[in-house]
Amino acid sequence: MSLDSTSSLKKHATVVVSYNAVESNGSSSSSSVEEAPLLGRIGNNSWRTRTQRYLASEVDSENVTWPLLGYLFMAGYIDAISFTTIFVWCGFQTGNFAQVSLAVARTIEATFLNPRSGILSTLVSLPKTEQASICSLSAFFFGLATFGRLGDKVGTHKRGWLFAGTLIQALLSLTAAYTFWDLEDHSGPVSSLRHLAGVACLSASLGVQGIMARRLGTQFSTTIVLTAIFVELTADPTLFQVMRPVRSRDQKWLAVFALGFGVVVGRLILGQLGTALTIGVGVLIRIAIAVSWLFIPASRVQLS
Repeated sequence: MSLDSTSSLKKHATVVVSYNAVESNGSSSSSSVEEAPLLGRIGNNSWRTRTQRYLASEVDSENVTWPLLGYLFMAGYIDAISFTTIFVWCGFQTGNFAQVSLAVARTIEATFLNPRSGILSTLVSLPKTEQASICSLSAFFFGLATFGRLGDKVGTHKRGWLFAGTLIQALLSLTAAYTFWDLEDHSGPVSSLRHLAGVACLSASLGVQGIMARRLGTQFSTTIVLTAIFVELTADPTLFQVMRPVRSRDQKWLAVFALGFGVVVGRLILGQLGTALTIGVGVLIRIAIAVSWLFIPASRVQLS
């Protein structure tokens, strides 16, 4: 093959030639050369493949400190809003479970004292805080069960799941923000179903957060409550060795600080902006946390 033909092949490597309308005498009446951006298509496919692989990669659980601190901050932030506004802990489900148990006790007591009163009427007559506790606990378990199983199928350490799961938390928070904004705008009663819907969305968002953090298996545990962290921190033999860096102990201290800081910030913003806008600020924070998952280093596979 000559050099001229070789250079011609290189020059037209991305050209697709089609011949049309060949006359009966064998001569071609028209031929069109359609240039297709094959390299562009290959480039687009390559970019899409790289993106899919990147989102399917697993994050290094040793480098997830900052997103989980953001989770802890949001737990304190939302609890400050829910308790200040409606006297319910959307993240502290131990207290809500105790409230639900009290509601069960009152229902049993009312049934024995007045057998004619139905269970439904007794539940409706419960204090509003106990109704909200039942709603919060139910929504929290719904978030745990539904998205916990979904995360198990997708991959609990997959970057795409951590990104999408945090966006789901933001979407639930946005729904709660709209619900409370609608109540503020129309001066709806505190006991309305829309009010309980807002509580349910906030609680479900923390349920999703809790199961996602727990599946990562870090020292931050569920990023929702500090009871277990306080016990583990107090039992740590290096508790008073403050000059010695211990990763597990120091992460627990960071967890305590982050959640407490979230409570303080949430209460201060709530006093200035109101419930709906304060939750809206939390939506933006959760979106920022979701984006941060895209920059966590991937885990490295160590071959033995």
